[in-house]
Amino acid sequence: ANATILRMFVRIFLPTAPDISLELLVGVLVVGYPIVLAIGVMLMAYFFFGMIVSCFGNVNALKIYGILLGIFVCALITATAVLFGSPTYLPERAILYMRENLVIYKNENSDKNLLAFETWNTVMKEGGTYCCGLLGYKDFAGSLRMLAPSCSVDDKFVAEFCDYNTAAAMNPLLPGCMNKISYFVELSRPQLAVVPVSFLTPPIIVLVAVICTAFS
Repeated sequence: ANATILRMFVRIFLPTAPDISLELLVGVLVVGYPIVLAIGVMLMAYFFFGMIVSCFGNVNALKIYGILLGIFVCALITATAVLFGSPTYLPERAILYMRENLVIYKNENSDKNLLAFETWNTVMKEGGTYCCGLLGYKDFAGSLRMLAPSCSVDDKFVAEFCDYNTAAAMNPLLPGCMNKISYFVELSRPQLAVVPVSFLTPPIIVLVAVICTAFS
């Protein structure tokens, strides 16, 4: 459910993003969902506290609130700089998401199996080249089915049928998707920056208003 909602949200704000970029951006957000939720709860708590303080008109309390909010904003800016400054953090989150979907895909009894199928099919098929799993066809060992891109050749239509033995007999073997995932996540990094900016903008506006009111 989280992935479906996030996919709709990302599609609204990034209507022209390629399907593979959309899936990987959703993956980064899904893996980082606890952090996103924690930040959202903290923001709501800060704003609620600020409303109470402003209603009572206590200047000293408002100054304390302004200082605490300033610390929070600085921490949020620092965290954003660290996460987006790291060349590996975002790709690692996307790869973790795809690894989780690989496990779900191989479990045909999972209620999330269809979503995992669509996610992996998009990543393996889109982006100009075909790839297979994270490290290659062996990622699907023990699975009764294989996604069609696993038996497909670049610059040709997707294969109509694929099974494990056919994928293993491909010459050359299809590469894993890890490099492809990392490439498209890096390509989408500027678009993904919309998320932290949307978190930072409201508290900065409130902080400026509090400073102007309490310290004037």
